[in-house]
Amino acid sequence: MGQACIEVDGVETVITDLTGNGAGATNIDLTPYLTAGPAPSSYTLRFCVVSDFAWSDEDGKHDTQCGALVIDNLTVTGGGVSYATGFEASTDGWHQDDRNNPATEYWLVENRQPVGFDTNLPGSGLLIWHVDEEVLRSALGNSGGSSGNTVRGLVLEEADGLGHLLQDPGTTGNEGDDGDPWPGSTGNTAFDTSTSPNSSDNSQYPTNIVVSGIGPSGQTMSAFLRAGDPGPATVSVSPGVINNDLTTVSMEITGSGFRHGAMFRFVKNGEPDLEPSTVRWRDDQTLFGEVYVYSRGGGAWDLIVENPDGQRSILHGAITIVELVAAQLVSAMIRVVDGDVELVFELLETHQDETLVVSRSGSETGPWIEMSKAPVALDDHRFRFVDDTVEPGHSYHYRLEVQSNGGSVRELYRGSAVIPEVEFVLEQNHPNPFNPTTSIRFHLPQRADMVLEVFDITGARVAVVAEGRLPAGLYTRIWNGRDGSGVPVGSGVYIYRLRAGNRVESRKMILLK
Repeated sequence: MGQACIEVDGVETVITDLTGNGAGATNIDLTPYLTAGPAPSSYTLRFCVVSDFAWSDEDGKHDTQCGALVIDNLTVTGGGVSYATGFEASTDGWHQDDRNNPATEYWLVENRQPVGFDTNLPGSGLLIWHVDEEVLRSALGNSGGSSGNTVRGLVLEEADGLGHLLQDPGTTGNEGDDGDPWPGSTGNTAFDTSTSPNSSDNSQYPTNIVVSGIGPSGQTMSAFLRAGDPGPATVSVSPGVINNDLTTVSMEITGSGFRHGAMFRFVKNGEPDLEPSTVRWRDDQTLFGEVYVYSRGGGAWDLIVENPDGQRSILHGAITIVELVAAQLVSAMIRVVDGDVELVFELLETHQDETLVVSRSGSETGPWIEMSKAPVALDDHRFRFVDDTVEPGHSYHYRLEVQSNGGSVRELYRGSAVIPEVEFVLEQNHPNPFNPTTSIRFHLPQRADMVLEVFDITGARVAVVAEGRLPAGLYTRIWNGRDGSGVPVGSGVYIYRLRAGNRVESRKMILLK
């Protein structure tokens, strides 16, 4: 059997008697024990276990008189408190990566007396067993070798801390003595993270498992058992002051009681919550995260840290966001048009002390080459930038930034474009036949010196339609049916020829008048 007790401001009160029947769910109303309104700054809920002695039930002759005391699916309400947990579904005292499975590592406590099957026990009292089911199920089993250095699936936590049972009985070890049970020959009445032995897990991570107040050995023994982490407490946030002209800011949260998987966010009345894009748990005292603060509202923001089991802490006025005048991006679009890359973006507002900069890179991570400090303004809010220096078959990454006169730089947008491969192509003119003008389209696969000429049927050059150095891309040129002197030519068959680098292509066209 057992009792649930609450300690408030150093005064402990019995809440209710419990029966060790393994039934599970426990509901406790704290209203009579906590003052009305906000909960006290701290209180402790304890479960006191009073059990008869127990021994091994293998022979079926001396069965345990009462079942194990199970405190599970615990719910506490009242006095400003509302909290629930299911111990079998959470780690409750140590970090475990697989949060979808119950903890496989735990402690068993039993009262063993030299009676019946256990008549020859070398000592009596509470036995505290450290169980690791993952090890028990593995190829290692529960063996650790005579050195005692290998993690075992089942270990008796010896009250005297000597670890004799982990050593070779032929040398310094033994098969058990009166120093093993609790309190035993050493009078040890407490088992927790700081004692020897201690309640650290097999990864040497400190847990909050506590067995305390262990009474004298006898057919009836008493002890206090404690499991589960206390709620988180936040002490500081760095940086504490942030300008909202920045994008991603690395935050460090310090305090205590941060469970693995804890999350944090910043809140402010009238503003959407400021949630981190990533959270990294270092230990129970430190959290790291990346927060996007660009254009967020100025003033004081509160910090909320919440553990996976729902316990949380609030640090009021944890950070201050300084609101600066900054260009704010409304929308952006990037596309390939006739072999060029076009970037069109809209800003909510701009400032005369800020300059828009477009940079380009062949890689998503840089290095970045500045392309323009003056995108073309389509109106008061929309801007356009065209990159006509791209090559077919390549990918390009673009970054839009705003630079202030004070030297600060803020990123507004990133995008990428893929320029499709093109061949060296001279298309058929259109219309054909024609009178008096026709369009000639051609593709250049790379930047080259080019000339587009027209010849008559005898091979004499009639006109130069286009000439110069052009980047890769698709082009259209018009011939007006006139020679190099501007005189209209007569009807007939003509040859137009494109020469670009070492490539030459020719086609026929017909002029009809």
